[in-house]
Amino acid sequence: MREFYSPGVIQFKRPNLTFTSSKISSRETLVDKNTTLQSLLPNSIDEKIIYKNENELITTKGNKTHIYFVKPISEMATANGFFDCKDKDKKLLEDKNWYVSTTITQ
Repeated sequence: MREFYSPGVIQFKRPNLTFTSSKISSRETLVDKNTTLQSLLPNSIDEKIIYKNENELITTKGNKTHIYFVKPISEMATANGFFDCKDKDKKLLEDKNWYVSTTITQ
């Protein structure tokens, strides 16, 4: 979605991926499978909550929307379009979840 909405630059430094454009900044990383979304969020959120569940949060304030989520690796593979990981990558993904923090400026 982000690449079509606002083309930008993707930087990958294993296992972190950042995306930056004029309207979107996003950070993706791998986290331990037992890590909760709540533990990754800022200590204080003074924004309007649009949507919230155990693994997803969408907030807004002014002209910014923030999207946070923790998802299983299977969803990361589907979203990013890779389906056959090399053996060394499989070990990196073991017991991990996918964490994304995105800011959209309208």
